[in-house]
Amino acid sequence: EPVPAPASASDDHVLRTGDRTACFKIFRPAGCAADVAVDGAFLVDSFYYFKSRAGKHTEYLPKLLAEICAETGLVFVAVCSGGAAVHNPCEGGAYFSELLAQVPRSVRYVISVICGNDIYQSSFDEALGLAIGDYVDAVDLKATTHYAVVGMSAATWQYDNWHAAAY
Repeated sequence: EPVPAPASASDDHVLRTGDRTACFKIFRPAGCAADVAVDGAFLVDSFYYFKSRAGKHTEYLPKLLAEICAETGLVFVAVCSGGAAVHNPCEGGAYFSELLAQVPRSVRYVISVICGNDIYQSSFDEALGLAIGDYVDAVDLKATTHYAVVGMSAATWQYDNWHAAAY
C-alpha cells in the first residue's frame, strides 16, 4: 500500500550535523497533488539537472516523474543531492542514507542513482564496501524492491583517466 508523499512539488532542504552541512532537494511529479500516495523514490546524486553550455540549470525531474505516473500509474518522488555518496560525500553532499531517510516508509521501490562520488577523491576500499552493505540493508527495510544505477563518465565529470584504469 503506497504511503503519503512529501507536501510540495520541489523543496530545498539543509541538514546540519556538527560542523557538516548537506543540501538536498525533494521533487514530486509536476501537477501531482500533495496528498497522493508514493509508490517509490529515486535517490540521486549529481545527476538531477541538465546544465547548458551557458551554465543554465534545467531541473527535469518534476516533468519526468509526471510522465512516469501518466504511463504507469505509479507515483515516484526524487530525493537529490549534488555530491551525495554512500560513504564519502563531497562538500555539501548528503549521505545516501540521509536521502533514504526522506523517503516514506514501506514504499514499493527505491532506485538509487549513484554516479561515483565515493571514488572521486579516493579508492574503493573496505570502509566503502561496508558502507554499501549497510546502505543496502537500510533500503531493504524501507522498500520491497531496490534497483541501483551505478556509473560515472570521465568526460562528463572530468575524472582523470587513472580512475577508469583502476576499475
